[in-house]
Amino acid sequence: SSSAKPASHVTPPAASSSASGSTQSVLKEYTTCRLQFRLTDGTAITGTFKPTDILSSIISHVEANRTDGAQPFALSTTFPKKTFTAVDMEKTLKECGLVPSAVLVLTKQ
Repeated sequence: SSSAKPASHVTPPAASSSASGSTQSVLKEYTTCRLQFRLTDGTAITGTFKPTDILSSIISHVEANRTDGAQPFALSTTFPKKTFTAVDMEKTLKECGLVPSAVLVLTKQ
């Protein structure tokens, strides 16, 4: 029974070191965010952005590069379906859940 005591003493450090190891692998920091935009006419454009870029800046990229006309559009993710609104425009791409990559769909408003 005295040999059981040292064994229980060894267990906590092993458990804590494996826990910290798994935490580090989960917190991978991405430095780029690749987005594909499906335009209203079915064509697609892509762009690479920083995770810290705000959503309104990628809207400007879409407006400058789209080939489907200049009509107003709503921007949404495919799955899970989420349509971005005015309150999202100042959020970072990371806060919007678009890192490391995402497909965004433009729909006519």
